Amino acid sequence: MKPVNTFTIRKCSKLESGGSWRHFPQRSSLTLHIVVERDGGGVVMIYWKGDALMKLYWNKRSCLSFNASYPSLAVKQVSARGNVNQRIQVDFRHIAEFEKCCDAIKRLDLPLKFSERQSAPEGASQGPSQAVDILDSQMWPLFSCSQPRGQDIHSEFNDYTQSNNTSNFSQGLTFASTQNTSVPDTSTTIHDKGTAVYGDILEPAYDPSSVNEFLPVNNVHFDLSMSDSEFKAELLKKLKQKPFLQLLKKVEATMIDDQEH
Repeated sequence: MKPVNTFTIRKCSKLESGGSWRHFPQRSSLTLHIVVERDGGGVVMIYWKGDALMKLYWNKRSCLSFNASYPSLAVKQVSARGNVNQRIQVDFRHIAEFEKCCDAIKRLDLPLKFSERQSAPEGASQGPSQAVDILDSQMWPLFSCSQPRGQDIHSEFNDYTQSNNTSNFSQGLTFASTQNTSVPDTSTTIHDKGTAVYGDILEPAYDPSSVNEFLPVNNVHFDLSMSDSEFKAELLKKLKQKPFLQLLKKVEATMIDDQEH
């Protein structure tokens, strides 16, 4: 039976051929398996609920190397010609599981390096000949996420945006103070369609409370003895009075509302 080492992990990522990292969305039920073949080769597999997400083999045609910096473990598959075929990175939820995985890698005589930010866990490295290697940031760009620098960048970004937002807000207040900030009369704007016909009749807007001398239509009286010309002149005179103008505006507003609805 093939020896199998299984470890629980929190998340995993894979470097795609285009140079961008693919971050798998799964955050539970993830496991890392190291399976040793009888011919001396083996495979590292990432499983999620029994389904294999990725596999990295080591054999006569390719080898694996590991770089560790808790909570992360990076795995690189290199061909016999020195070409990098695959790169993945996993993060562990607990340091005990991380240390168990490092121990298993050492027992299998697979190359394991520790970054200068993470010393070898107890039992994972024995003897003075096991030197702590510096992690190559160019080879393992994902490790930057485990350093506090990412938090510094986030903090600096927040400080920058906050300062700029404050500056823009104060500038906006200054700009607003120099502009005409009066609120337009909505009762005027709803009559805009009639301005071409009635012109200045629509200004000011109709306000019944401001009309002190409202003349009802049924109170208009004409002398029946007037001639036609006198009647027309008197009628025009009446129509030019303020109550009639206000009445016209009210009728017009009602007609516009009916058309819009």
